[in-house]
Amino acid sequence: GSKPITLSALVSRALEGLEHGERAHVQLEPNRAARNLDLPVRTAAQAIRSVVANALDAAKENVTITGGSTKGRVRIVGVDDGPGLPADVLRHAREPFFTTKEPGRGMGLGLFLAESITSQLGGALTIDSSPGRGTSVTLELPERARA
Repeated sequence: GSKPITLSALVSRALEGLEHGERAHVQLEPNRAARNLDLPVRTAAQAIRSVVANALDAAKENVTITGGSTKGRVRIVGVDDGPGLPADVLRHAREPFFTTKEPGRGMGLGLFLAESITSQLGGALTIDSSPGRGTSVTLELPERARA
């Protein structure tokens, strides 16, 4: 069920034990990081974790995670410095089992699951990318989930 957790604690929970997690740099808006959210913690953390794991796979060096909130919604953005996605890949990026990774490196469920969770909680996931620019994935969640 839902229980209060700060944005800062939620992001920390999402990154716990994540492979190469030390390459993810978290920069939350200071006045928002301590804000209490009322979300199903494990579920919301899983969505964030999927986005960050994906970004870490794509990144050359680092991933930046920013977060803030506005008008009853919280926004968490994962940005990688990877090669970026061409339009045809971007079109399919949220489909289940779609992956550009070599066999054995991933099942292509990360963004699909993140988006499923996000929409179940009443939020939205958006992806912005172009070749040579890296990729930015935004999770927008209600501060109080209906779940």
